[in-house]
Amino acid sequence: MSGISIGLKFNKPAAKKGAPPKTTKPKASVFGAEDDDDLEADIPDEGVFAKKGAKSKKAKEALAKDLAKKKDINRVNVQLATFNEISKKAEEEKAKALQEVDPSVFDYDAAYDAIQEARDLKKKEKEVESEERKPKYIEAFMQSAETRRKDFLRAKEKMLEKEREAEGDDFAGKEVFVTEAYKKQKEELKRLEELEIQREEKEKKKSQGVASFYRNLLDQQEAEHQAMMKAAENAKARALNPEPVPDDNVPKAKPVEEKVKEIKEKYGENVEVNDEGEVVDKRQLLKGGLNILEVRRTEKKQMAAEQAKKNKERLMDPEKLKTRNAMRERHTKLLEQQLEQAQKRSIDEVAEQEAELAARAKSRKTTTDVMSAKERYLQRKREAEEAKKKQATG
Repeated sequence: MSGISIGLKFNKPAAKKGAPPKTTKPKASVFGAEDDDDLEADIPDEGVFAKKGAKSKKAKEALAKDLAKKKDINRVNVQLATFNEISKKAEEEKAKALQEVDPSVFDYDAAYDAIQEARDLKKKEKEVESEERKPKYIEAFMQSAETRRKDFLRAKEKMLEKEREAEGDDFAGKEVFVTEAYKKQKEELKRLEELEIQREEKEKKKSQGVASFYRNLLDQQEAEHQAMMKAAENAKARALNPEPVPDDNVPKAKPVEEKVKEIKEKYGENVEVNDEGEVVDKRQLLKGGLNILEVRRTEKKQMAAEQAKKNKERLMDPEKLKTRNAMRERHTKLLEQQLEQAQKRSIDEVAEQEAELAARAKSRKTTTDVMSAKERYLQRKREAEEAKKKQATG
């Protein structure tokens, strides 16, 4: 038993004769792509694998295509990265240049505040207009009534002209009497016809359907955008160059003449005042009892209100201020036209009354003349009959 050794022996199997030696496969490239030379080295064309020549050729072509595709992708990625870097640098340089030109170019909060301020001003203007708006329906009714009256006069004039044409030359040699009021009326009707023709032509040019509607809508939006941009520019200018705010508590200096007038009205004409509007002898201002100077609070309130109004106009957008002034001018012109029309109507009424009175006086005079002529004729007839009777008796 002692001569027997127990153990396990692991021997390598003997290499078979005629078998080709094993070759180690090269490691893959770090970039996941292999060169064409390595690819050709990996696929032998001789030896035992000579039978699989067709399959190895297809694999080689497939690997070559994959390699070319990966190269194209890598090239495109490099180009995109380069383009992104160049674009980023260009944007940074552009932003830097804008910052140098205008430090507040990226101050979006201030721009938003300016735009919101412009919107608030526009809203307030609409509220003020709605408060100051006069009743428009009664004016429209009056205008429509006046238009109907003028249309009636025009229709009547056309009817008279047709009647005259139908009469022909029956009254050609007769004398025609035309009053000044009738001449003015004809001129007014002619002017109204011309205005009506112009208005119809303008309406034809103006009404172009949906295109006109969208054009007006775009114009309105563009005007609002321009107003907001103007407000932002004004806010930026005020931020860069702030104007000193006047003190409302400091009263403005009054002219000397106004000071003298106020002193004389308050203390009488006997108070002596120098050239600067100051009282020479202030003892003249004293009266019986306590002399307490009253504080003119109303004047201070009025001055504060005027200053607030001026500040509001100064902060207002120039375009809106221009529109508001144009609206006031149109309103003033409309009032002037209404006053002129009222005066013209009153003058025409007075002229018509005078003409009517003159016609009545003329008619009365004509009747009196006719009666006196008739009486004279009867008197002569009686005298002639008496003379005949005398001759017959004689």
